This record gives sequence, C-alpha cells and structure tokens, in this order.
Amino acid sequence: MNGSSTRPTAIVAGGGPSGALAAKVLSERGFSVQLYEAYPHPGSADAREEQSKAYVISVSPRGQLALTRCGVDPMRDLDAAVASEAVVRHGAEGKKARVLRPHGSILVRRRALAASLLRAAEEAGAEVHCAWKVTDIDFEKRRVKLEERESAAEKTVGYDLLVGADGVRSKTRTLLSNHLNAKGEGFTVKTIDDTMEYQVAVLPRPWAEIVQKEMTDAPPLDTCPPASMHSWADTKLGTTALGFPLREANDAPIDKFLVCLICPEGLLGKWKQGGFSGYTSALPALFSDWTPDSRLDLARLLAAEANTPSTGGVCVWSQALSHPESGVVLMGDAGHGMWPSLGQGCNAALESASVFADAIEAVTGSVSSGAGCRGVDLSASSNKELVEAIAIEYDGLRQEDALAVVDLTYGGIGGTKVRGRKHSPVMFKVQIGLFMLLNKLSFGVVPMPAMFRIMKGDYARYSVLKRANRVEKYVAHSIVAGVLMLVVSKFL
Repeated sequence: MNGSSTRPTAIVAGGGPSGALAAKVLSERGFSVQLYEAYPHPGSADAREEQSKAYVISVSPRGQLALTRCGVDPMRDLDAAVASEAVVRHGAEGKKARVLRPHGSILVRRRALAASLLRAAEEAGAEVHCAWKVTDIDFEKRRVKLEERESAAEKTVGYDLLVGADGVRSKTRTLLSNHLNAKGEGFTVKTIDDTMEYQVAVLPRPWAEIVQKEMTDAPPLDTCPPASMHSWADTKLGTTALGFPLREANDAPIDKFLVCLICPEGLLGKWKQGGFSGYTSALPALFSDWTPDSRLDLARLLAAEANTPSTGGVCVWSQALSHPESGVVLMGDAGHGMWPSLGQGCNAALESASVFADAIEAVTGSVSSGAGCRGVDLSASSNKELVEAIAIEYDGLRQEDALAVVDLTYGGIGGTKVRGRKHSPVMFKVQIGLFMLLNKLSFGVVPMPAMFRIMKGDYARYSVLKRANRVEKYVAHSIVAGVLMLVVSKFL
C-alpha cells in the first residue's frame, strides 16, 4: 500500500451508519481498524431501550447507491428492511387520501441499519468495541483516550487516521476545534438546533388494521400495498405524523407500524404533561381516519413514562471535513449534521462514507498498487503521509457538497422561519408551482424543483442542486416583479 512496513491504523469514533460504513471501507483497503461506539451495541437488548434511536431511516436511492458502492446490498444485507412501494397522504376529515407511487426508498430502523453495517465492518476485519466513549485526544502524538461506559475503565490508543463519526455533538470535532483555535490556526464550526419536537411509538399491527375499514375498503386505499409510507397533517397546529411499515426479519411479514409525531416547539411537551388524556384529546384531529381503539392505543404508548419527546437534531456547518496534519477526518453528522427537513441526514452520511472510499482509491489506487490514481508515488511514503493525502483528497471531494446539503435542509420546505407553521411563504409556493408547471409543459426538459429532486433521489451533487434552487428563486422573483410592473404600469 505504501512504503511503511506496518499497516496504517485507523480509529473510528462512532458506530452509527457512517462510522460503521467507514470502518468497513477502511478495513477492505488495507487499514487496521478499531471502532469505538459510546453506547451499547445497537443489536443488544440495552440498545433497544434507547428511545432516541428508535426512529426509522428512509434510505433513498442516493443512500442505496452509496451502500452498493461500498459493497452493501440494501435489501439483502440490512436487517428487517422494507422496500417502500408507495407514499400515502391521508386527507383531513372528509377528504380522500392520495396514493403516490412508486417511492423507491428502503425503510429500516436506525438501530437495525447501524447493527447491519457494524456486522459488515466486522466481517471486513474491523474490531468493534461498544460502550467506549472518547474523552480526550492528543492530536500532536495522535493518541485517543477512551473510557468504558459501565466500569469507567480508561485506555489510550494510537492512530494514524482518526475518523470522527460521533454525531452532531461530536467530541472529536469539539476537541479538534479547541486544539486548533488554541494554536491560533482557527477551525470554525457553526451549529443551530432544531426546535421542532418528535415522538415515536410502535403499534403492533399493520396500517390496514389501524385505519377505519370503510376507508381501506374504498379507493384509493383498497389497492394500497402493505409496504407503504403514510403521512397525516393537522394544519391548524402545524403538526405532521409519519407512519412506517415494520417487520422483525427480512423474511417476516409486515406486522407493525411505527408512528412519528412532528410538532412545533412546546406542543408535545404540553400533551405529555397532560398524560393519557392530553394525547387522547389531541390525536383525533390528526388521525381522523383511524379507528378509535387505534388512537387510544397510540395515546397509551405516547403517554408512557419512558417515551419522552425529543428535538429534531442540529444543523452543523464545519469549516472543513478534515485536518490532515492531525490525521483527522469528520464523517456524517459530525461534519455535516442537519435537521430532518428533507430526510437527507443519514443518506448524506452514507454518501460521505462512499466518497471517503473514493478518496482512498484516488490516493492509493488499490490495496496492492504502489501508485495512486492521482499519480502519487507511495512506494516510499510513511503511514502519516498516506493518511494526510487521503484526508486532503476527501475534503476536496466532499466539503462543498457537505455545506450545500446542510444549507438546503436548513431552508427545508418553505424556508427556515416557517417550520411548523400552517402556510409556506407565498414566493416559495410560486417558485415550486412555476417549476412544476414548466416541468410538465416541457415534458421534463425543465427539471423539477431542486427541493423535490433531492427528496426523490436525484443523483446530482448537492452543490449543483443548491445552485439550481438559487436560480429557481431568481427566476420566480423576476417573473413576479415583471408581472407587478406590468400591472402598475396600466394604472399610471
């Protein structure tokens, strides 16, 4: 791989989807890999009690491509995955539902996704250590201090490459930023917390047994497949609910339904404070087509003491995704955390791991070659020089897109300042409506709005989609301004 007599050592901090996939990628490309996850193994009984990890990931075509490029078959290798066949938008009381197909996403519980990718990393040769958290890092000597969760035992391990994949509150990123700022080099990280609230519950039956029978027996729900995503909305309160089909194993039937409530700040807390009655009084407006028994069951699950609401995450803009001199790269939420506005958090994290694999290949060519695709002669290089070259390449390939996807998801559907409100800004509606119309009139020559392309799995780079969104805004504002000028001129 290079001129060193020993394999380069990689420490991966964080065993979520991006960290696990990065560990697999590194192991398959000649690194000696040790992964440390602060929480219990996601496949363990302890992890199943972690409410914050109980949600479902919608792996879009973009995320699926990233997995495939890293040697993971999304349907075969991910535990209890469900291929979504449609999206159902349930109407408010008295209105019909809409069934949109095809969908193309693969639905999998977050802990099942992490467990599957950790298993793939171990099969590739990585050592996985759970319930160990990073407490300190000596970037000059390239050593990581760790503490065991239960016993508080400590140990220090050395590294050539450190992958910080430890989430939006990344200890790796924080320590790196503090270290560089103390040296006067500067490392800027901007974060903004999401104020929307989320709560999850799992009903032990499929969606067709939850919605009223007169609805499921009539069009369009009578032909709706079991493997469908569902959404409900209460526009008066600005509340949304998403429903996901679940199974216990890949060959098992779909027999459960996970519901995620998404509410403006303070609303879930108010319902929670009211206990069971707080939820029973609020849920009928949102789930008007559910059976009364199903609403009561959901209220009991949500009111349970252990089931607490949480916020939606943190948008993270990092000045860089690597610091080559310290041998550090940032992956997933540690480098580009985001709100769930556009559903891109995990998909973007998986993409980063795939781009990281590209960076390694660009520098090394392959595990056995002596010169990389960039023409870098590695025959006499040290592990440190190799890692620095990979870190530089990764940052160059990914940083622009990482900033772009955070910007896009921060804006969300309708803009930052209106999350959870009843109405999106008028100009946003004009922009979306105009380009949807142009798309249809031109038979697809004019692309769909960039925001829709992101959620539908468009493979364009996020930086390209961000520029397209900016052009759409300019065109929409120009047309509106032109129309207003014509109207005003007629009265002058």
